[in-house]
Amino acid sequence: GDAGGNGRARGEVLEPAEQVVQAGPEREADGEQSQSDDIFGGDESVARYELDVLEGSLDVGMSLGTWGEFRLGLSRSLTDFTSDIGALLLPEVDDSDLGGLTSRFKVDTRDSPFLPTRGDFMRLDVYSSQSWLGAEEIYHRGELVAQHVLPFRRGMMHLLAAGGSDFGTNAPSYDLFAMRGARQLAGYQFDELRGREYALARIAYLYKVSDLQT
Repeated sequence: GDAGGNGRARGEVLEPAEQVVQAGPEREADGEQSQSDDIFGGDESVARYELDVLEGSLDVGMSLGTWGEFRLGLSRSLTDFTSDIGALLLPEVDDSDLGGLTSRFKVDTRDSPFLPTRGDFMRLDVYSSQSWLGAEEIYHRGELVAQHVLPFRRGMMHLLAAGGSDFGTNAPSYDLFAMRGARQLAGYQFDELRGREYALARIAYLYKVSDLQT
């Protein structure tokens, strides 16, 4: 499918494995947030949009022992997505009222979040805008990230997979998926690829050459 996107998860600190595959925006916590989004034609930036969001959210969750968590919440926001410079390639949005349900299921059995040698990681995020929460645009989106780490010979094998979709519900232009640069797809600019769905797989072999001396 198309690779490319902005997610609904905001105001969180991502662990290294999550940063590699995150296809959502890097936004701050609830409140007023702003960011600039470059739009590419080929490998050149041809337009820039300004995204301004005023958001509030509430969620509850439960811990699943030492290996996972589940969270469910409500989100309300007002969004402006307007052209700053360049061609008008994506529809502009002025004071779009959005409200929806958010959920997250997360499993982590790795021995370290930074440089694991074994274990599994999985994160499933789902967002569903709802008219009864004041949403002007009704759409749904989901994103799944998974990692499996295992010892292999004298090193470690890291298997990573991720994917996301709006399930054909026509997510707005400011909430597309966007691949986030060299850590996801080497040779592409930061957020160069955008779309309503994406799939990504990576295999890495890590071998320790020596310990750093202090």
